[in-house]
Amino acid sequence: MEEKIIRRNIVEFSRKAGKNRRAGELMFEKKFYEDAISKAYYSYLFWVKALLIREGIAVKSHNSARTQFANCFVKNGIIESRYSKYFARLLDNRFQCDYDEMYIAEKIQAEEAMKMLDEFVIKAKKILKLRI
Repeated sequence: MEEKIIRRNIVEFSRKAGKNRRAGELMFEKKFYEDAISKAYYSYLFWVKALLIREGIAVKSHNSARTQFANCFVKNGIIESRYSKYFARLLDNRFQCDYDEMYIAEKIQAEEAMKMLDEFVIKAKKILKLRI
């Protein structure tokens, strides 16, 4: 993949990640905790996609993003394994929030989702800064 395209995709994924983070924060403030968790997941996903595209890897599914992230960054020691676990937990929580009609998320769960995201963003930005 051409360097210019990679750079443009990183910028776009980062923008989408930031937009989802801000939306999650607004949802949290309005006490829409399920939506805050879902937005935290999507922000995390877009940061993962930015990291993967940096390596020339484009993914089309959530599962593929999880697998490639673990293989490319965790197994190679670039990122600690807890970030892969955060990603998996956020995906599970998003499924629960979006598809379990009886599920009601609580404030502490949304806070945890935002905390995991914010910790990961710091790490992702450090890695991406090397190429942007």
